[in-house]
Amino acid sequence: MGNGVRYALVERGVDLLFDAAAGMGNWDAGLSTIAAGLGATGAAFIPEKWQVIPLGIPASGNAASAMAEFVTAGWHINDIRARRAWSLVRSERLLFYEQEMATPEERASDPYYQEFFGKYDMLWFMGVAFLVRGARWSLCVYRGDKHGAFHADEGEALYRLRSNLSRILRLAYAFRAPENSTIATILDRASVPMLGFDLSGQISMLTQNAVEAVAPYYRVKGNRLYAVDPAADKSLQAALREATTCLSSAAQREPSAVVAYEAGRPVHVIEIMTMPRTFVDAFGSMVAIGIIRSIRAAKSVSESPSVGALGATFGLTGAEARVACHVGAGLGLPETARKLGIGYETARTHLSRIFAKLGISRQSELVEVLALLNLRGHD
Repeated sequence: MGNGVRYALVERGVDLLFDAAAGMGNWDAGLSTIAAGLGATGAAFIPEKWQVIPLGIPASGNAASAMAEFVTAGWHINDIRARRAWSLVRSERLLFYEQEMATPEERASDPYYQEFFGKYDMLWFMGVAFLVRGARWSLCVYRGDKHGAFHADEGEALYRLRSNLSRILRLAYAFRAPENSTIATILDRASVPMLGFDLSGQISMLTQNAVEAVAPYYRVKGNRLYAVDPAADKSLQAALREATTCLSSAAQREPSAVVAYEAGRPVHVIEIMTMPRTFVDAFGSMVAIGIIRSIRAAKSVSESPSVGALGATFGLTGAEARVACHVGAGLGLPETARKLGIGYETARTHLSRIFAKLGISRQSELVEVLALLNLRGHD
C-alpha cells in the first residue's frame, strides 16, 4: 500500500459514483471522496472533446467552479495540459502526471498556471484515461502547490479505477437517455412538432410529425435541417449555432424565431432555443430544440389554456391539472395547496401522479416543460 493512499476512501468514492450515475446521489460526494483518498483536493471527469464541459461535467465543488470559468474565460483555447496529456494518451500512455505536462519554467511564469490554476489551488494534477462509448475521457485529480506533485503510489491507485470509471460513465449515459427524451415524449403527446439538436447542430431527436410539419419550407438532409429559401437558411443556421454553442453551465439564451414567408407574408415559424438546464449535461445528446408552428398556431399558443385542455393533453384529472398549472407557474407546493383550498398531502399526492403521467421527477422539470409548451399559467 502506498504511503499517501487511503484505499477505503477511494473504494467508498467509487460506490458513491455508481450511485450518482444511476441518479441516486451526486457526483460531488463521490469525486470528493476519491480525491481525499488520493491526497487530492478536487477531482473532475474531463472529456477529450472540451465542448461538452459547459453542459455540466461531473466534478467536485472546487473543480466544478474552475471548469465553468475555464470555458467562459477562454482558458480552454490554449489548454497546455489537455493538449499534451491527450497526445500521451494517443500514444498509449493512459496515466499521466503534471510534471510531464510542463517544465518548471512554464509552471513558474505561464499565466495558464499562475493566473488560473494557481487561483484555484490546482497547480498539480494527475489523470487516467479510459474509453466510454468510443470517446476518450479521463478522471483528473488536483491539489495545491504546498502538497507537491503526485507520486507513483497515488498514480497506481488511480490507474486501478479505470474499468470502474468506464462503467460508471456508461451507466450515466444509460440513465440519462430516458431523461433526455422526456421533453420530446411530452411534446409528441401534445402533438407539438419538434426537432432536437446536438452540439454539432445535427438532429438528434424528432417527434413523429416533425418532418411533415417543416415541409415545404424546410428539408432534412444528412441529419441536418435546412431552409429552402437561402435567406431563411442563413437565419436558421445562425440560430442553430447560437443555440448549440453554450459558453457556461448557466447559459440560457432567449429563443430565436426563424420565419418562412410565402408571397411576402409570414406563414411558418420554427422557434429554436437551448434546452432547459435541468435537462442538459455531458451525457445528453440534445442541447437545443426547435418547436415548429404555423403562424396561425403561433398566435394562439401564447394564450393560457383551460385546465380541461391541459388535462386532455396529458391525461390529468381536473384536480391534477389545477395543481400542474400552479406548480408550472413557479409556485411552491404549500402555496399551491393554499390557493386551491386543499391539504398539503393531497397536493403532494396529485403532484406525484402528475410526475408519473408526464414521466418526470422534479418540480423544476414541470416548470420547464409547461414553459416550453407555453402552458404556464393557471385559472
